Amino acid sequence: MRKRIQRQILKMMIVFLGTLGLVSWQFEFIWTGITSNIYLNSIIISLFFFGITLAFSSAFRLKNEELAFVALQESYDDIKFEEERSKNAPYWRHYRCLEPGIVFTKPRLLGHVFDLTYEKMMRTRQITISIGTMQSLVSEFKTKIVEDRAMLQYVTGILVFLGLIGTFIGLMDMVGSVGGIIGSIANMDMSDPTAAFTKLIQDLQAPLVGMATGFSSSLFGLFGSLILGLLGRFLAEATGILRGGLESWLSSMADLDGDRDEAEHREAVLDLLEAQHEQLAAMHHSMQQLAQVAAHGAHAQREALSVLQGMAGPEGVKRLTAKKDGEQASEEGLEQAVSAGFSDMSRAMESAFIGYAQLLHRSMAMHDKSASSPEVGAREGTNG
Repeated sequence: MRKRIQRQILKMMIVFLGTLGLVSWQFEFIWTGITSNIYLNSIIISLFFFGITLAFSSAFRLKNEELAFVALQESYDDIKFEEERSKNAPYWRHYRCLEPGIVFTKPRLLGHVFDLTYEKMMRTRQITISIGTMQSLVSEFKTKIVEDRAMLQYVTGILVFLGLIGTFIGLMDMVGSVGGIIGSIANMDMSDPTAAFTKLIQDLQAPLVGMATGFSSSLFGLFGSLILGLLGRFLAEATGILRGGLESWLSSMADLDGDRDEAEHREAVLDLLEAQHEQLAAMHHSMQQLAQVAAHGAHAQREALSVLQGMAGPEGVKRLTAKKDGEQASEEGLEQAVSAGFSDMSRAMESAFIGYAQLLHRSMAMHDKSASSPEVGAREGTNG
């Protein structure tokens, strides 16, 4: 990545040196154009060099951004492979002390992206980034790039505008002077043709100066905007290389950590559902067996009571009636037991569904918290 960025900066330097070579080759022509309207053309040239300064300063700052990104990757690799390296080489941290350190200042483009990820890695010794958080961080980085290039694009547009302004000024001078020449011809004294012709030639210098102003300002403005646009193109490619590296790194972390947490959460929910399903199936089977036994017992008692009533006398009928009342009481007790069993089953089902709902609620709250907290931090960093 570093070599690719340096290659784009080298292209920018080649364009700048080529422009200086062209200026030195046609210096007399350029100086003539500058002197045609020295004030306007000096403003255009000053803005041109200001734009070149902006482009190269942004390009050279990319080195610090790249160093900060490399340091962030190195810290993540140290945390990720810390356990494995400790097993293979217990003193691997001491060996790292022999390597040269990465020295950089606080990054400007990475900004809050660097602060958020580095602070979380150092605090939790790991980093988990959801897809939404990754998109938010990448979007913030793109916004920083646009803000950094906004001034260069504005200067490029100003150069075109000043070139057009110079063209209009030159045209107005030319039209006004031509009108004056036409008016002077009507009042020209033709008694001395040589003097009249000399005065006409002198009057024609004014529209030619106006044309020189228009053409020179247009030339400087359009040529300067062309060079700055080319430099901005190479600068965009250099920042695009850094942005692509950041996106791929964040996406790799999101795939490794986010998918692992999601899979663990899915397995926990499936295990709970299977346990609740087995419990409900066992309770339903037990209550069905209890209801069948109660129904068969009540039917057998009614048949036996009808047979005994036909065989017994009045006193027997009384005894059977009393016995029937006792059996009815026992049947009522059995029915109450069955109803109590069904009530227990309904309460168990209700508690099971409540537990499942609470688990889903907690899991959704944890997922929303993990997804929203880095995004809120990113927005606060942007607003700050």
